[in-house]
Amino acid sequence: MSISRPKLILLSFIFLLSFTLSSCGSISLGDIFPTLNTDTSDEVMVEVTFFVQIPLNTPEGEIIYLSTLDEVTGLGVNATAHPMEPALGDANLDQGLIYKATITVPRHTIIKYRYTRQNQYAVIEHTQDDEQVRYRMAKADNQLEIRDVVSKWSDTSYYWPEPGRISGIISDSTTGEPVPGMLVIGGGVQAFTTASGSYMLPGLPPGVHN
Repeated sequence: MSISRPKLILLSFIFLLSFTLSSCGSISLGDIFPTLNTDTSDEVMVEVTFFVQIPLNTPEGEIIYLSTLDEVTGLGVNATAHPMEPALGDANLDQGLIYKATITVPRHTIIKYRYTRQNQYAVIEHTQDDEQVRYRMAKADNQLEIRDVVSKWSDTSYYWPEPGRISGIISDSTTGEPVPGMLVIGGGVQAFTTASGSYMLPGLPPGVHN
C-alpha cells in the first residue's frame, strides 16, 4: 500500500509531536501553541472619590453606602456596596450630612451607581417625585471627585427647599445640529433629548449635581 506525500508529512508530524510529549514530562500544548497574553497588571487605575449630601431627616445610626451597579445594564442585581464615612470636616463642602467614599477603578471605566442605606433591609434613594433612582453615571478618565445630593429615601419625605431643575440643549460640536434621543442623567434623574436636542431634569434639590 502506498502513502501519498501529504499523508506522510501529517503522520511524521503526529509521530514527532507524540515523541516530544512523551520525552519531556513538563511540556504542555501551550508551549507548542502559545495562547493570548491576558495579563492586565499594567492597566492604569484611577481613584474616584464620591461626596454625597443626604437629607437631615435621614434616620440616625444607619450605614450609608455607595452602590456600584453593573456597568452595561445599570441593574442592581450584582451591586457592590461601599460603606461611606462622614465628611463634615471638609472645608470645601456646604454644611449638612455629608458622606464620602473612595474607590479605585480602571481608567475610562463608566461607573453606574446610586446611594443606599442599610437597616433591616436596603433602602434606595428616590427622586423628589418619589421614583426610585435607577442609577447615576460618571466616567473615570482620570482621578475624579464627584459631588451629589440625595433628594429623599424611599421611607422618608422630601426634606429640601423648593426643588429646581436643569435644562439645556445638546448639539453636535462640529455641525451645530441638535442631537435627539441622547440620554441625559443628573442628580439621579434621567431624560432623553427631544427632536430639537432639548432636555429637562426636574425635581432636583439645591446643590451640586453630577
